[in-house]
Amino acid sequence: YELNGNDCRHYVNNLVKYTTGVSGASSALTNHNYINSRGNQLRWNDRIFVLAQTLTDVNNWPTVKSVGQATAAAAGVFMARLGLRP
Repeated sequence: YELNGNDCRHYVNNLVKYTTGVSGASSALTNHNYINSRGNQLRWNDRIFVLAQTLTDVNNWPTVKSVGQATAAAAGVFMARLGLRP
């Protein structure tokens, strides 16, 4: 089976996990190839790619949602404190 650009990585991950027991195969392959194409080192701007991949992973959605809610709450507290200063 060849991983094509239009395949859903979540489907592929589930298929590989079901057949071999390996988790996150598609993401691991993508990361490996990306790092190799960059000379085996990620620069600071390459981490944006990794962050985007992490944020769009369905398995990470509960964590992403919690971080978003915590950020909104912290921003609300910060803005409220600014409003209370004379």
